[in-house]
Formats: sequence, structure tokens, C-alpha cells
Amino acid sequence: MVNAKDRPAGNVSVSEVETHFDARLTDMSTYDPFMDISMMFYANSLQTYVEAFERDGIPYMLLKWRDNSGSNIIDDCADTATSASSVSSDCTEGSVFFSLIVHVPHTQINFELVSSLAPETAGGNANVTDAKERNGASERPIFEDPTVRMSHIALSFAGSAPPGSDDLVPLAISEATSDMATVTEYYTTILSADVDYDSEDSDDTIDGYTMKIFRLPGAPMPVKVVQRHVESNYAFGVTELEVAKNSAHKESYESPICGFDQYMDNHFDLTQYDYPVDEWTTRLSDYGYKWHCNRVGFGSLDIYATKPSGDVIQLDGYLTDPGIDYMLNLGCYNVSNVLFHMCSQGKCSWKSENYSPGDSTDDPEDASSSSTDASSATTATTVPQRKL
Repeated sequence: MVNAKDRPAGNVSVSEVETHFDARLTDMSTYDPFMDISMMFYANSLQTYVEAFERDGIPYMLLKWRDNSGSNIIDDCADTATSASSVSSDCTEGSVFFSLIVHVPHTQINFELVSSLAPETAGGNANVTDAKERNGASERPIFEDPTVRMSHIALSFAGSAPPGSDDLVPLAISEATSDMATVTEYYTTILSADVDYDSEDSDDTIDGYTMKIFRLPGAPMPVKVVQRHVESNYAFGVTELEVAKNSAHKESYESPICGFDQYMDNHFDLTQYDYPVDEWTTRLSDYGYKWHCNRVGFGSLDIYATKPSGDVIQLDGYLTDPGIDYMLNLGCYNVSNVLFHMCSQGKCSWKSENYSPGDSTDDPEDASSSSTDASSATTATTVPQRKL
């Protein structure tokens, strides 16, 4: 986790956004669209986590759902299904899974733990309140969820921990959106992703949704994106969250080496060698998305690219020779362009988009650093390696 509070955050602070997450997810008694924003893990059993959360009084939600492994489509759904991969779980005879969703207080972080084993429950008996009497069973009901929360292929690919182990296995990244068409264009056209699975329920309640699961090149796990057809009654919803983060990027951004705002830390990393990363940065620029470059190690770069949601993806891999020259001219390889130096990319509006490699020695923030930092800035650039 990162708390870069001295970097810009636009008109809606990170703490304000965290307050909205807490307000929407404290009770966990009804499903909320913010629950679609999570890191998903596979667990051999949910029971260990149920017992821990019950013991510590941490709210959570339990769900029961089916994947899309069933070969049969129920007759009532046959007329509306366009393919076997585009129907919801209530239309299939897939394998049953259970999810536990929990929110980390005072953050924008949710976890969804998935297992094929049902957790023990107290049967919704409101009189069973003593932990010893419950014997570790959950007081919370298990809600039926018609959504295929994860595809059969993704569940099969993830695998599981050894039998008897409580270790969690990364399963997928889950995101919420207000505009599935734009997200689809972003992942498939700009970042060359495949669509592993798509599903839609036209219900005009919160149960109505559009969902797609994307597989990025070289990615060991997929990205699930959900658009709910109806938001909750809470004033600050998915759309407002997207606006807050994208506004911060717009107001803070100066150039690829300037104006790294706090919401840029909402990212996951993709390391792959199928496509040169400079091909993607060109597409990102063509489609109007902002990106930052960050020098790491001896001549390597990280690229942080904004997404339609306002979150970010970190891109690592390799650059073409023309791509290296382009990044070099932007100042990406400057020794002062180090993201972990809190002054290097945040409030740096004095730099311009034409900032050149030799300008790093004139950095007033570097000049005010320790003598060790000042001496290390005497060489403006390093010879870049031929990988990102």
C-alpha cells in the first residue's frame, strides 16, 4: 500500500474516496456495486476466514453461485442466449462455488475469496450470538447470486493450494465500470486482450449487469469487469468514482515525467514480451489516455497508463530501438525521474513536456536533496538496456 499524501489528488481526496467505500461497505447486508472492485483469490476453504472475521467482528458477505461449466442451457434461456459463453449462472448447470467478500476499512480495497466448499453457517438464527455456541459458524446468510462470478476456464487455470493449506491463490482482478463499451475498446484494441467470457442480464435492478472477462497478453490471471445496470441509492457511485480519479489525472498531468497523482497508485502490473510496450504507449496517446514513465534500476522503465475507470495499469516488458530513443528524449531515463522519490513526479509543474535529459541537473527539488542525492544527479542519463 502507498500513502503519497503530498502528491496531488484533484478535487476529491483519497481519504474522501475511502470514506465513501467505508460508508457503502460497512454493513455488508446487501450487494453493492463497489463490491465488484476487488482482488479475487481461490481458497481451499472459507471456514478459517469466517471464523477469524466472526471473532474480530469484521463484516463480510457470503454468496453462492455457479460457473459456466454446465453443458446444458435451461430451455427458458435458450432463445435469449447468443452462445454458451454468454448466459448467466441461473441458465446453466455449472459447478457451485461460494464467495466471501470483505472490505479493508479506510481503504479502496476489497477481497473476494472463492471456494468450492460451503462455509458453516448458523442458519440465520438471530438467537445464536455467542461464539462458543456457534462453534465458528457464520451468523451471516449465504445469498444466491445469479452471476457467473468467474469463468470455468479461469478457475481451472488458477488451480489451488495443496490440500489442507489455508494459502490463497490469486484468481482474478475485478473492476467496476459505468461504460463497458469503452473498457472493451481499451483492453482489446489498445492492449491486445482477448475476451475469455461475456455475460449479460437485462434486469433493470442491481441484479442486471454486463460482465466481461479479459485475458491480457502473457497474463497469468484475467481481469473481470462488471457494469451494473442500476446503481445503489448512495450518492457517490461508480460513475462519480471514475470522475474523481480521471479528474485528478487531468488536473495533475504535465507530461510522461511530471504530475504523477495519488490515484496513479491504484494499479496492477502486467509484464509480458509479446508486444513492445512503446507500441502500446503510442496507442494510448492516440486514444487520449495519459501515461507516465518511471526509471528503475540501470536503464529500465516502468510505464503507468491510465484506464477508463481512472485506475492504472503498470506495463513492463521490452522496447523497440525507436521506442528507447523516444523515451530517452522525453526524459524517461533521467536519474532524477525515479518514482519512489516523492518529489520526482508529483508537484513538478515547473517541468514541461519538452523536458530533455540534460535538464535533470537543474531540478530545484533535487538540488535541495541530501549531498548524496545531489552528487548522484551529476550524470543526467544512463545507457538504457534493450528491455523495459
